[in-house]
Amino acid sequence: MTKKNIFLPMELCKLAENQRYLYKLGERQTSNMIKFAVTPPSERWAAVEHRLGMLDWKNDKYLHSFGLQIDPTQVKVKGRLLPNPKVQFASGPFDPRTSGRWDLK
Repeated sequence: MTKKNIFLPMELCKLAENQRYLYKLGERQTSNMIKFAVTPPSERWAAVEHRLGMLDWKNDKYLHSFGLQIDPTQVKVKGRLLPNPKVQFASGPFDPRTSGRWDLK
């Protein structure tokens, strides 16, 4: 809310589709976002598996009452690596594979 110390229950909040957030994140928000973004995939998957274990779906009486079962194993899909874009600057061609980032220095 625009006024401080006014809170709404999450159940009442709805976001309009394609709504943009025009404000800069706070220092802590930025730090948390960067920490989440740089988490290695293996660590991220380990956290997902840990939380799945906490749900204990095998013993959930509500799921069983509806005849539902959830397979906690990871789904494997086929994928492919797309070729890098060919980028041309005044100083010459640029290949992002050399440094792993778009560093234009």
